Amino acid sequence: MNESGVKLYRELLRAINLVFKNDLSVIKAAKIKVRSAFESNRSLLDKQDIEQQIVFGREVARFLLKNIAQGVNMSSFASNPTYLVKIEQRHEMADNDATPSLLDAKLEHIQPIGPCKVKCSGCSCTF
Repeated sequence: MNESGVKLYRELLRAINLVFKNDLSVIKAAKIKVRSAFESNRSLLDKQDIEQQIVFGREVARFLLKNIAQGVNMSSFASNPTYLVKIEQRHEMADNDATPSLLDAKLEHIQPIGPCKVKCSGCSCTF
């Protein structure tokens, strides 16, 4: 594996550890998936193919960091669960038209952690 491949592999592992912190089964599955992808591309020789896979891997790491937020079920009521979602500065907040606005979602059961940016409907919190 060349230097850029090693760097990307480490970048993906860091992203996985951060995004799925405290969810060991998901961390393990994600690491297995990354390892499998790298193993399946081990025989690539064409520089253009290698670069294409590196760009794809960087996009995956960026997507994980910007778009995945952890949620924890804080309620013991299966019929009306309450989730705590950890939104951080690294998360995108409906920056493009393809992403539904947080304001359109039903947020009455979501409690933000950290600095808030946008007033949500249904409660006194702000996102």
